[in-house]
Amino acid sequence: MQSHLPHKAPVFILLIIALTFSAYSFAVQPSFKTLDDEKVIVTNPDIRSFSGIGKIFTTSFFGKKSYYRPLVIFSHLLEYQVFGLNAVFYYWMNIFIHTASALILFALLKLIFRRRTLSFLAALLFAVHPVQWEAVTNIPGRAILLAGLFILGSFYLFCRGRRRDYPAALLLFACGLLSKESAGVLPLALVAYQWIWVSGGPSSRREWITRLRPVVPFFVIAAVYILIRQWLGITNLFPWRSVPEALLGFMSFLRGGLTYLRLLIWPLDCHFDRSQLLFASFSQLELILTAIVFLAGLFILYRHRRSLSPAVRFFLAWIVIEFLPVCQILFSVGIQPGMISMAEHFLYLPMAGIAALAVLGGDYLYRKILNLPDRPVGPLVLHLAAAGAYVFFVLITIQLSIYARNETLMFERTIRLNPANVRIRNSLGIAYAKAGRFREAQHQFEQALVFDPNNVKARIGLGKALCDQGHYWEGLAEYDKVRDAGLYRETLETNRRLTQKILLKRLRRTLNENPQDGRAHYSLGVIYSGQGNVVRAREHFQQALALEPDFPQALFNLATLEEAHGNTAEAIRYFEKLLDVPAPQDRLAYLTLVHLQALYARTGADARAEDAHQRAEALRRRLQLP
Repeated sequence: MQSHLPHKAPVFILLIIALTFSAYSFAVQPSFKTLDDEKVIVTNPDIRSFSGIGKIFTTSFFGKKSYYRPLVIFSHLLEYQVFGLNAVFYYWMNIFIHTASALILFALLKLIFRRRTLSFLAALLFAVHPVQWEAVTNIPGRAILLAGLFILGSFYLFCRGRRRDYPAALLLFACGLLSKESAGVLPLALVAYQWIWVSGGPSSRREWITRLRPVVPFFVIAAVYILIRQWLGITNLFPWRSVPEALLGFMSFLRGGLTYLRLLIWPLDCHFDRSQLLFASFSQLELILTAIVFLAGLFILYRHRRSLSPAVRFFLAWIVIEFLPVCQILFSVGIQPGMISMAEHFLYLPMAGIAALAVLGGDYLYRKILNLPDRPVGPLVLHLAAAGAYVFFVLITIQLSIYARNETLMFERTIRLNPANVRIRNSLGIAYAKAGRFREAQHQFEQALVFDPNNVKARIGLGKALCDQGHYWEGLAEYDKVRDAGLYRETLETNRRLTQKILLKRLRRTLNENPQDGRAHYSLGVIYSGQGNVVRAREHFQQALALEPDFPQALFNLATLEEAHGNTAEAIRYFEKLLDVPAPQDRLAYLTLVHLQALYARTGADARAEDAHQRAEALRRRLQLP
């Protein structure tokens, strides 16, 4: 067959380029999204000039000390120098990189299969299958695409076996590591290739050592890469706390693997940022069934291992190796409490092996059917069926590319298919807020907090959405619920400061119009207290009480202010006065008694402390407080 197809290679190359660009071109748009685009590109000062190169190569991706992907930022630096912030070219660059990877895979498979048509079909499947949409149509997929390009290029040069190509293979591997951490499994894939490709594996220890020797420098480069990250302090990992947890995580990944298998055949529910619930125990029926399915599959493979060709065995090994970084067995690839990430872009490099196995399997069935004595269909029908499958995949990819063009539609699709995804609810909330749809943004942040009450980003987003609707006090209350903002500390403080500034302006205007407004004085006291301005806060609380002596909230806030600054006697006086207010709020009275108990104990008034304790307990039981 090889001898009859030399003229087809250029046609195959043109078809891969044309179909890949056509399928993904619908995702190209002139604006960036609210994903990582803002931080990595739009507001990133390091890509503004080449003076930022030093920082790019010595700091972590996102600033979280977990990721080291300098070549990704460097690629954006180059794009910025040429195209500025025109997002169109960033999207086209993703498509270009993906197409280049497909062409390299075509060349690689020609080395392995020695059959251009099969190599073309596998490379085209890799290029246009819908599971690749997430990596290709979103600019943050650049890390996956670059790593894929460099790893496939390195593997191709290694397989060519030419001495002059070897340094380039090592260099491309290093570039892959500097693009995405998962590139580090390439040396294992090379070991599998060296072991499997010669029939029966090495026949002696000496032969094994001889074949392993070319792989050793790849392991050395991986070790140097790890040392560099240690030196730079980019070492944050998320290991499981125990072996049972790790096993539950791995079994959860295997359950997600069954979903992957379905998507490869029937990819109608592909969506952004796919996630998977963690198994909670080993007794869950789904876990048991998952284990049975995979054990049965392993048993079948073992029984038929001798009938599997080296190509089949190698590509099976490739898939397993490429899944190692995300299989959850060593580290948690979490998305939120109780869930792990099963993003469709995890399939990007495994798809090279999957596509190869798919066309090998298709070719086997094709030959089997044609060799049947009473074959049910002819070659034309089989060719049309295969063409129909490719058309189906291309159409689905086009549909997903259209979704990707509009980030709101993309996020809404994810929420419709995966309502518990907090990260996407946050992103959808931000997208709604940018479009001025503040009520819808508020709903998304509220729903995110239902699934993850401690999610700082959702809490800040909810506060901002409330403020955007003019509900400034409710927004401040949400900001005050954040105990540790972590990476969002600056955002939280900026939002709080701007909100307080608006409220101060309004309250001052109110007092200018009506100096006797006690509620306005109280509100000013709350704001100044939040800003740490004790003198002004005390002044306004006292003015509020002068105008309204039985103002419970003013008494409580002034009492806690005095308590916080060591004025115990004054604090006790205001708390006791609050208890004398006719019909104070029950919860406020309970909190007052709790404070008084501590203050009495501090001053040695044990009898009064015990009385406050008993009254507080009685009120707590009546109110059914925790």
